[in-house]
Amino acid sequence: GAKLCVVKTQRKAKQAETLTQDYIITPHALPMFREPRQRSTRKQLEKDRLDPLKSHKPEPPVAGPGRGGRVGTHGGTLSSYIVKNIALDKTDDSNPREAILRHAKAAEDNPYWVSPAYSK
Repeated sequence: GAKLCVVKTQRKAKQAETLTQDYIITPHALPMFREPRQRSTRKQLEKDRLDPLKSHKPEPPVAGPGRGGRVGTHGGTLSSYIVKNIALDKTDDSNPREAILRHAKAAEDNPYWVSPAYSK
């Protein structure tokens, strides 16, 4: 089994056809038709670093209330403020027994809706 790999033929390397645009040097071309020279990657990165538009660091998100014309993350709009406050107040402190007794007292005072239903 160790000699099986000796019999196999080596695969041919696939020749990938690459289409590259060759740089045409025209030393006497007019400045309006002259193409910029190709720079090395390192020099191009150094030039891009000096360009304020290409190397602009984005501003971080605003935490807390908005400032400088930017809206804050929470509570910046009325709808987000309402949603935030509704989510905070979920406690129900009402007593269900008191609510039922309140309706019972109202039925005793005004028996119009309750008494005729059970009179027969």
